[in-house]
Amino acid sequence: MLFNSYEFLLLFLPLVLAGFFLLHQQSRRLALAWITASSLVFYGYWDYRYLALIIPSIVINCALGYLIARHWSRAWLIAGVAANLAVIGWFKYSLFLYLVVTNGATPPDFLKGIVLPLGISFFTFQQISYLVNVWRGHEQPARLETHAFIVLFFPHLIAGPIVLYENIAWQVRRRPRLAGYLTASFKIGLLIFAIGLFKKVVIADSLAPFANAVFTYAVRSDTVISAKDAWLGAAAYSLQLYFDFSGYSDMAIGLGRMFGFRLPVNFNSPYKAANIIEFWHRWHITLSSFFRNYVYIPLGGNRRGRRQQLAFILIVFFLTGLWHGAAWAFIAWGVTHGVLVVINHAWSRAMPGRLRSLLAGSPMARKAYNCVAWGLTATCVTLLWVPFRAESLPVALKMIGAMLNPFVRTYSRVFPDINLYLVLWISLVGLHLWCWCAPNTQTFVRYVRRLRRGGGAVIMGGHKSDVAAGWVYTCVVGVALYLSFASIGYVKSEFIYFNF
Repeated sequence: MLFNSYEFLLLFLPLVLAGFFLLHQQSRRLALAWITASSLVFYGYWDYRYLALIIPSIVINCALGYLIARHWSRAWLIAGVAANLAVIGWFKYSLFLYLVVTNGATPPDFLKGIVLPLGISFFTFQQISYLVNVWRGHEQPARLETHAFIVLFFPHLIAGPIVLYENIAWQVRRRPRLAGYLTASFKIGLLIFAIGLFKKVVIADSLAPFANAVFTYAVRSDTVISAKDAWLGAAAYSLQLYFDFSGYSDMAIGLGRMFGFRLPVNFNSPYKAANIIEFWHRWHITLSSFFRNYVYIPLGGNRRGRRQQLAFILIVFFLTGLWHGAAWAFIAWGVTHGVLVVINHAWSRAMPGRLRSLLAGSPMARKAYNCVAWGLTATCVTLLWVPFRAESLPVALKMIGAMLNPFVRTYSRVFPDINLYLVLWISLVGLHLWCWCAPNTQTFVRYVRRLRRGGGAVIMGGHKSDVAAGWVYTCVVGVALYLSFASIGYVKSEFIYFNF
């Protein structure tokens, strides 16, 4: 059941919301149990066999939390983390490891038949963070019903954001006492959800056919791809991926707010980043936070000297690439990003003193430097989305080779219609400018809330600011939902991060 499907929008979500608000008037515990049961239906809708994995995982990790807290033993923590990693390793990496070890030998049928359960990377990492936090003393062992709710809460279950225990446990335990809190939270959630749905259905799904056409063309061994086509495919995919995943994250956050829960922000305008370090502070924030808190810092972080810090960065980015998929292309993508982050750290330390002084004393020089830095960062990020999307590493190298060699005179073969070609380039440039200049979802929502709280003359019994905020809210939600509902029937696709 997709967030961008009529079944979810017109049947599942209204029923779950109605049940939650009705039960919440009687008992918050019953209301949360209703969401947990509904989340099991949501997850089992994809394939009921997935329930045979996630339910035992929840029960076992909940029991391990009590054992870790009672005995305060590192052995139980190691056993729990190892068990979770073994599960994800079997489903996600066993076939890849077999092919690597056997140098590509034909795998047995039981390995061929492994199907990756939806969301396994997300809920496994969430439960690992729970066990580690209990062992550190940051969390008390949770009751089974609480643990089940936190893991199964359907807005973040399939593709994140990765909700660390400390982000949501306190929200489950509290009972909102402020009158009208759930109603106000629902309104904000609907706004965020509508924006996310628009991003996914209207923008990302419209770009998908053009990105797919270029990457499919590049797979053919008898073709030579032009630099223009390669750049167009990479640019289209970079925008498709951003609007697809940030759209999902917005929808997840919006759904959480509809039920009175605040899920962590996962994107903060990553394409505005002026360097690769800043990009990773803005892109998939919850994944970066997980690796920082549970890999980078435990390894030693920046406490063991500069060389070891850079080695730890490379380890983290190797794991980041491996987390995204069991393929050499993902590993190459992650390691290359790690190398760029290391170079960025080295440059920030070795920047010439004259340049520092110039940037500190001249606003114009600082703006010019930031523009150059942004262009270089955007180029590197776009290039590196190619191995992230390509069918294989050789195909990725073929496309990158074309992108870096603009002097090969090859006419466009993917989009021979010159008018379509021009419209595509204009649209891609416009969308990139939007990503660079326009406020993101969080900024826009804060703007609407500030507008509503602002003062003004009274008109028809209300403030001018309230009237303006109401019009802005209604127009944005109405237009976004209308265009999204109208587009669902034409293009329907799963979210890209479902594959991870």
